[in-house]
Formats: sequence, C-alpha cells, structure tokens
Amino acid sequence: MPDVATEFGKRVREQRKLKGWTQTDLSVASGLNRSYLSDVERGKRNITLRQAKVVADTLEIPLRELLDGL
Repeated sequence: MPDVATEFGKRVREQRKLKGWTQTDLSVASGLNRSYLSDVERGKRNITLRQAKVVADTLEIPLRELLDGL
C-alpha cells in the first residue's frame, strides 16, 4: 500500500503537469515555496489541509480529487 503523502504528491504532480506548469509556476500562483512543493510532490512533507486546499484551488480542481481514496 503506497504511503499517503507519496500518493498525494503524485496526484499534485499529475495535476500540475496537466496544466503545463512547472513547480515554479505552481509556487508563484499558490504563494507556497517551490522547494516545499517539491517535497510535497515527492512525499517528503506532510501538507496541511489548509495548504492542500490552496494547492487544489490554484490548480482549479476540487480538493477531493487530490484526496479521494487515500
């Protein structure tokens, strides 16, 4: 069973790439640090719900798309 943080990070990366964005693009648009987002995408950080909502809103997707099935 994959780690929750790793799976969440994969979903963020997939959604970011679907928009054609770099991590820097997501960082600028969300106001979150690029290295922090890199750690989230690699499952190295436990993102807070508040920050997860910021990421989802920035990617223009419902938060549940990042959380469903975790």
